[in-house]
Amino acid sequence: MRSTTLYQYILGIACILLSLGLHAQVVSDTVNVTAGNLSTQLGSQKDVITDLTLKGSINGVDIGTIRSMAKLSVINMADINIEVGGSYYIDRIGVFQVAAANIIPDYAFYQLFKLTSVTIPNSVINIGNNAFYRCSGLTSVSIPNGVLSIGNNAFASCTGLTSVFIPNSVISIGNNTFSYCSGLTSITIPGSVTSIGYNVFSDCEGLIGFIVSEDNTVFSSLDGVLFNKNKTQLIAYPFAKSSVYTIPDNVNSIGDGAFSYCTGLTSISVPNSLNAIGNNAFNGCVGLTSITIPDNVSYIGNNAFYNCRGLTSVTIPNNLTSISYYAFYNCTGLTSVTIPGNVASIGNYAFSYCTGLSAIVIPNSVTSIGENAFSFCNRLKSVTIPDNVTSIGNWAFYSCDSLISVNIPNGVTNIYERVFSGCKGLTSVKMPDSVTFIGNNAFSYCTGLTSITIPFSVNSIDDEAFTFCTGLTEIHSKALTPPSAYSTAFNGVDKIICKLYVPMEALTAYRNATVWSEFANIIKEEQTAATQIKAENIKVYTESNVIVVSGTEYGDAISVYSEVGVLLQKVKATDDIIRFYLPVNHTYLIKIVNKSFKVAL
Repeated sequence: MRSTTLYQYILGIACILLSLGLHAQVVSDTVNVTAGNLSTQLGSQKDVITDLTLKGSINGVDIGTIRSMAKLSVINMADINIEVGGSYYIDRIGVFQVAAANIIPDYAFYQLFKLTSVTIPNSVINIGNNAFYRCSGLTSVSIPNGVLSIGNNAFASCTGLTSVFIPNSVISIGNNTFSYCSGLTSITIPGSVTSIGYNVFSDCEGLIGFIVSEDNTVFSSLDGVLFNKNKTQLIAYPFAKSSVYTIPDNVNSIGDGAFSYCTGLTSISVPNSLNAIGNNAFNGCVGLTSITIPDNVSYIGNNAFYNCRGLTSVTIPNNLTSISYYAFYNCTGLTSVTIPGNVASIGNYAFSYCTGLSAIVIPNSVTSIGENAFSFCNRLKSVTIPDNVTSIGNWAFYSCDSLISVNIPNGVTNIYERVFSGCKGLTSVKMPDSVTFIGNNAFSYCTGLTSITIPFSVNSIDDEAFTFCTGLTEIHSKALTPPSAYSTAFNGVDKIICKLYVPMEALTAYRNATVWSEFANIIKEEQTAATQIKAENIKVYTESNVIVVSGTEYGDAISVYSEVGVLLQKVKATDDIIRFYLPVNHTYLIKIVNKSFKVAL
């Protein structure tokens, strides 16, 4: 009996304490504030108030006060006017913001994690950029009729938000406005909205559909998918909609970010009417395993299939003329890519980290390969670079560990920074006579290379170009004048074991040249008997201020360089006698069949 009484007593005390605690947690206040004075009017209550109703006027100083209220959870500002002036500091990003009339300023409630409910002033006409960004506790927000625009990222990452009413006054919704609002299940777009930015609803994991008012003249919805009014452009696909989707037949474009981060999407059917796929259209669709892109498509935007790790093959349409930046970046499952004959350029990072690719054929139409275009494709064994390519960007084939051989086409003049760096499996590189510059780390850590031929045309070798090519045993330099080379150009190459072969007429020059003189074995290059006989029949002379070449065979390559090694002309012999009309009072170097001629005109 005594035990029961004691238990009841303790239980009663606990209930009283709990009740007191619960009452202590909610502290409400209503303040008729004058602009700039909220902190003074709240006094010591500022640090304990949880529910605050404001009337009157506030400015930027008062927004700073609201931001400093440690326990604030609910704020009702329906009867507030926001006045011009006063500033507040956003310490997380290190910027000051100044209030403007009737606008929720940028970053006003940025990262106020404890806010659960906000009533926006009835007088407000614009909600600024990042106004409620990452208010993750926010479950309810009342946007008044009269608001005209909602800014970029205004409610982004409000993960607790389950519903939003957009009034029929809103004209514009900015970029990423509701992105990462994982609690949202549906959105109704009123008739007043005429502009919707990109990625507005990206990564809204719970979103199953859009509803668009029938009187909207710009947008529409079909089966929960957001379109333009006449349904020719697909604007946004709900994150939580079905995993398989067929795009309607009349659609001709997929908007920027339309399917972005729809991780549950596994298959999509695309109509023949489609002609454009926007930036980030399928970015982050990691579950997508197949897509057939019709030939009518002439544009695929940047990041279009970024991180689509489930894709195994892609046929790029015939009408496409360029592959955009990051188009297939990190598509690790991609094992096959067909690039059609109309593509002229491959953009930066287009196929970077496509670790499943083992071979790729680049068509003759391509003239440029962008930076990092195939970097980290560590299973890529074979790549065909066509003769029309004149530019290969920095890091283009960086760390393609499995790449065995590469022929650099004749139009390339510069081998840029780290283009083939880290290609440990590379055993053969062919550089054309058009190359004049070998860049920083261009072939560094190509440990499989045992021999390299540096063309006659090269006049400069940059920092660490061949550093730690530890397998090199032979370097063949064809230049008559030793190329200028950084002191670190051959770092890590054993200069005692590695033999340096040079033109016989340049032997002394190499033995006296900086960097080249460090090689212990500098050997004059021997020509084969067949080459010697052929070269002996070739004559180069001047006649009436014209350089004449005779004795060549059909198809022989003839290169004309300035005295400092700049390639001026390159032709193939079509007759026994070839004439070159060049400015007089200059000296030229003519290279034919591994033989060099110096001619003064």
